[in-house]
Amino acid sequence: STEGARLSVTSTDLMAAMRFARALKSLWSRQPMLSREQAESLPSFLVPSTLGAPSTVRSSYKFAKPPSPNLDALRKILTERLVPVHFYLRNNLTFTNYVWDTHFIGICCSPKFEGKTHKEINLMVDELADEVGMKGRVRMICQPPSRWHMMKRRTRKRWDFDR
Repeated sequence: STEGARLSVTSTDLMAAMRFARALKSLWSRQPMLSREQAESLPSFLVPSTLGAPSTVRSSYKFAKPPSPNLDALRKILTERLVPVHFYLRNNLTFTNYVWDTHFIGICCSPKFEGKTHKEINLMVDELADEVGMKGRVRMICQPPSRWHMMKRRTRKRWDFDR
């Protein structure tokens, strides 16, 4: 019966298994196994990446942001007139990037909203957007500083990305 039998593994068995695993790894990656001393004696560009050398290959490309005069004009007028405590404005990507610089989404916490209703706040934002020619294309989450707790969770989103 095999119920009472125990498997005894010694340290030499473990060391042999480790050597076998290293040999398989070197065969799989087709790189010769190097000791630490051998790797340190080689130039850094010849050291295999399996030793933990940092990779110099980027996983994604970064492109320059295309020109966005409407977004820049909206940011300028909203920050000058409303003097916000917290403010981000970016392109609304719900409409995809084919309509770049035409629809915007943002968040604004301004002391000028204090004591006003949501309709009055939205009317203020629409009037400022109309001065730039973007009326009806700006969606803003607006609150006064006294109601910061109502928008605090929404500020955790990464608003500063101009994708």
